[in-house]
Amino acid sequence: MYTKIRKKVVSGFTLIEMMVSVSIFAIVMLMATGALLSIIDTNRKAQSQQTSFTELNFALESMSRAIRVGSTFRCIPDSYSNINIDQPQDCAGGGGAFAFEAFNGSPANPNDQIVYRLNGTQIERSLQGGGGSSFVPVTSPEIVIQDLSFYTRGSVSGDGLQPLVLISIYGYAGSTTKTRVDFNVQTTITERLRDL
Repeated sequence: MYTKIRKKVVSGFTLIEMMVSVSIFAIVMLMATGALLSIIDTNRKAQSQQTSFTELNFALESMSRAIRVGSTFRCIPDSYSNINIDQPQDCAGGGGAFAFEAFNGSPANPNDQIVYRLNGTQIERSLQGGGGSSFVPVTSPEIVIQDLSFYTRGSVSGDGLQPLVLISIYGYAGSTTKTRVDFNVQTTITERLRDL
């Protein structure tokens, strides 16, 4: 008599197959996590850059509007001093502060001059000729301004040049080295009234 022996097949994974598949899965997950963390850091840096440029753009735009309609430009070569800020002065080598007569200001009153300066790491503005504690910050503390320079020409009336101011700002935004974004911004402003 013929007896058929059936072999029972047991399906499953061996220990080596399991170790190899878990190792491959761990490597793939590690690479995916690294890529995700890199994307998050890039996003933080982009948000920091966008915020800083928005705030800096707002500060420069408000300065530009005030300067454009002002008159009697005075570049102050060194640190701020309110001596004769009501007299025009060019500054080809750049100055650390800038004063001018506001749109509705009185040339006879030196205490109504608008003054911009760098104090520490912030740009400040005074609407009262820089007297006393009249300076208020124009930029937020999150933006660190390292250098602010004003270059002027054509300030003196009748010199044949249209009054012009070039503002140069250098600094950075971001609280950590991973999110830090350096910037170097320049803008040129001319007086709206013709002075040729």
